Amino acid sequence: MKVELPGCDGHGGPLYIGTGCFHRRESLCGKKYETGYKFDMKKRIEGKVKENGVEVWLSSRGRDYGVINPMSRLEIDLFCPERAAFLGIAPTTLAQMLVQHKRWAEGDFQILLSKCCPFIMGHGRISLGLQWGTPSTVYGLLIACQPCATLFYHPFTFLRALLCFQSPWFIPYAFVIVAANAYYLAEFMWRGGTLKGLSSSGFDVTAKVSEKDVSERYEKEIMEFGSSLSGMFTIIATLALLNLFCLVGGLKRIALNLVDSGFETMFLQVLVCGTAVAINLPVTSHTKRRRKKMGLDTYVRIRIMDFIITTISRRLDLIEAELLDQHIQRVPAALCYITFIVTTLRVYCRYKDELPCIDIFVCTADPKIEPPVLAINTVLSVMAYNYLPEKLSVYLSDDGGSDLTFYALLKASVFSKQWIPFCKKFNIEPRSPAAYFSTTESKCASLDPVLSQESAAIKKLYKAMEDQIETATKLGHIPEHTGFSEWASVTSQRDHQSILQIIIDGRDSNAVDADGCALPTLVYLSREKRPNHPHNFKAGAMNALLRVSSKISNGQIILNVDCDMYSNNSDAVKDALCFFMDEQKGDEIAYVQFPQNFSNLTKNDIYGSKMDVITKAELPGCDGHGGPVYIGTGCFHRRESLCGKKYETGYKFDMNRRIEGKVKESVNELEETSKVLANCTYEEGTQWGKEMGLKYGCPVEDVITGLSIQCRGWKSIFFCPERAAFLGIAPITLAQMLVQHKRWAEGDFQILLSKCFPFIIGHGRISLGLQVVYSIYCLWAPNCLPTLCYLILPPLYLLKGIALFPKITSPWFIPYAFVIVAANTYYLAEFMWCGGTLKGWWNDQRAWMFKRTMSYLFAVIDTAFNLLGLSSSGFDVTAKVSEQDISDRYEQDIMEFGSSLSGMFTIIATLALLNLFCLVGGLKRIALNLVDSGFETMFLQVLVCGTAVAINLPVYQALFFRKDKGRLPISLAFKSFILALLACKIFLY
Repeated sequence: MKVELPGCDGHGGPLYIGTGCFHRRESLCGKKYETGYKFDMKKRIEGKVKENGVEVWLSSRGRDYGVINPMSRLEIDLFCPERAAFLGIAPTTLAQMLVQHKRWAEGDFQILLSKCCPFIMGHGRISLGLQWGTPSTVYGLLIACQPCATLFYHPFTFLRALLCFQSPWFIPYAFVIVAANAYYLAEFMWRGGTLKGLSSSGFDVTAKVSEKDVSERYEKEIMEFGSSLSGMFTIIATLALLNLFCLVGGLKRIALNLVDSGFETMFLQVLVCGTAVAINLPVTSHTKRRRKKMGLDTYVRIRIMDFIITTISRRLDLIEAELLDQHIQRVPAALCYITFIVTTLRVYCRYKDELPCIDIFVCTADPKIEPPVLAINTVLSVMAYNYLPEKLSVYLSDDGGSDLTFYALLKASVFSKQWIPFCKKFNIEPRSPAAYFSTTESKCASLDPVLSQESAAIKKLYKAMEDQIETATKLGHIPEHTGFSEWASVTSQRDHQSILQIIIDGRDSNAVDADGCALPTLVYLSREKRPNHPHNFKAGAMNALLRVSSKISNGQIILNVDCDMYSNNSDAVKDALCFFMDEQKGDEIAYVQFPQNFSNLTKNDIYGSKMDVITKAELPGCDGHGGPVYIGTGCFHRRESLCGKKYETGYKFDMNRRIEGKVKESVNELEETSKVLANCTYEEGTQWGKEMGLKYGCPVEDVITGLSIQCRGWKSIFFCPERAAFLGIAPITLAQMLVQHKRWAEGDFQILLSKCFPFIIGHGRISLGLQVVYSIYCLWAPNCLPTLCYLILPPLYLLKGIALFPKITSPWFIPYAFVIVAANTYYLAEFMWCGGTLKGWWNDQRAWMFKRTMSYLFAVIDTAFNLLGLSSSGFDVTAKVSEQDISDRYEQDIMEFGSSLSGMFTIIATLALLNLFCLVGGLKRIALNLVDSGFETMFLQVLVCGTAVAINLPVYQALFFRKDKGRLPISLAFKSFILALLACKIFLY
């Protein structure tokens, strides 16, 4: 007011601030200023008449009321007399001030984004200085966008080792901080301010009155908060407490010498964070100490603590939380758990009588590689969900058509009458019996004698059931039982009729557990298969389940899990419903995808199965573009979206409507009428596999189905809770991992080459960002080509003494060095941030190299053959069981090769030996000075070749040194040796 606006006089005058302003009527009514214009003060105003005793202004311009055009070339002057011309009422509460400034900033920002932007409208009409001085420019760019700059200085966004005192780069930071603040302080004091008044603001004429106690606190310079703007105050208080917590924690780390160079390194961060804490002292006093009307209300405090505790506790897991005091860790963890309980209970209690029915699909395909015991443990874990049992139905799809799987499910249905009440009585986790007894049963005795006693009794029942199932599996036949007559007509797993049995009927009042509580519905299904009809693998099984379940239970929400993916969190179903039942965005959600976690991973994850970077960074990032891909398991679906319904604006999910198709037939009648829906001829002439259900014709039916759902207008959510919702079994041999990734890469590559290419099918339907996300995974397979080039060409040219890259002394070496260092440093930092280890990162690099040189290569070849009609796509089920010695080697981080995939392993061994031969030969040529400039010229090729040799150390051990069954066969070693040697000889000559 005393500096900026008076300074505008030299550029054409200040802005109009809405009050205390004398206007020339002609300018206000739209007249343009013209050179030579003279104002005649003696001239009477035209059109001044009297009508009914009232003077009316009849100027033609005066009738058109509107906003004055600031570009009319009329100059404006600011006059600031010694004695103030006008006095108003300044805001007496923080809420008044914030609302006032929000309106100003919003209006100025709207001008900036409109055709009235000063640089557009004022170009050639007003001076450049006035264009910059116009508030829509300054306030729009700086004030409205200031939250972005403010949040940039959030303590977490700084690098850990920002400039220290001794660094020369500290000087510009110090200069900017000191100069900017000293200049503003001098300017403020020159205008007549006080040292404490640095945080005062302008006036607001909106509110003219306040309560007496509010006025008294204002006169005492006590900031007024209250509860009128809980949203804004939540942000203020959250940032204040966040900076306070981070400052205390950071100073503690410095005091305990947990940071290199301590205070010198972290000085600027301490300064920024400490300044924020000092500025926010009135906020923290309101949050913690003051309890009168002007303090923050309880609701705001709860929201603040919820956000702060969640954020801090998550960050503690990522920044060496184990080094901090254990008592400090327990408080956030406990409060986070309370917050989680409150959130789920809110939904559960609010909609308890209106909660949707849920159908759970558990899929298994082969009892030899997916043992029946494994499948029933998953079934039991989801039957024990903390959910209304009368609204829960579990379906086991046995695509192997095995009577052993059916027998195991019958036994599990009996055991569930004891297991489910035991789980809910003691609230145990996980609720897979095998997982529970193997991980937590030993702790029960010391914690709770009652739990220990009942746990021992339940374990005895489980072991008896498990022994019966395993005995039948070893014998290859089962005891006589009603219901097994169905298998008399079964010719083979690929040739049998539909087999359907409702083992537990949730409608039956007698279907209760040991405590008299209702049991979930339990259904066994083995769809019809005939040799002359395609069965479409897992997609066909899922579509059969969709149709059969629509007849029996018709749940509005569907969860599908693989048979090895047991439930690790009994409240995961409530977490998913929080998204589906959200009042604002829930209606547009098609599916909620949980991450694929594993229970058998070793610390250093030798096969790179964890994929934490994908599940903790990439897939959560998809939420901002429309949602993640569907990964085939651990996913809650909305039945309507999975059955082909398009999302339309305004669609509302009616939770109160009754489930259509709820029947009153007897169990036998219902079984017979439902079997027809699982026949292999039912889909002929229908849209199943095309527009309805999961799509056919692709090895990754899940990815292409998720893409088609999102192209129909639906959104999806990726949710990664603190406690994993599902735990599966990761591959424990290299062959299993390679076959799995070969199927994934082949299916994604087929999508890329089909009409379902994301940039084609998704154009105008999904966001560009989501199209890019799908394309990244579709391009996995072609990655084999550049990888093979780098593993073959640089080593061979190194052996021959021909340089492919610039010398170290060349300036062209810099971009190569930058890419190598930056890419690997970034990925290492990302991997460590996601909870990995340094050795785990190295194992992950090896796994990716093996995938690219074998899985992806064979995926490209098979896709080419498929397009040429020389072969058809298959679906290889990943084995879930292995021999004991293989499991022992896996736990010791010893890579398992064997002889199951001789073709792929021949490629691995040949490339490993080729790089070894070329590295030795190339170093020999450099040592004998047979290469110009020697090491300088060949450095990058030595680096590439040496890295390949280091990554392949387990391959050399398996070729020459190991004696166990997991080594590579001697015949394969001999063949690879000859191929690598021939390649070197042929290239040299």
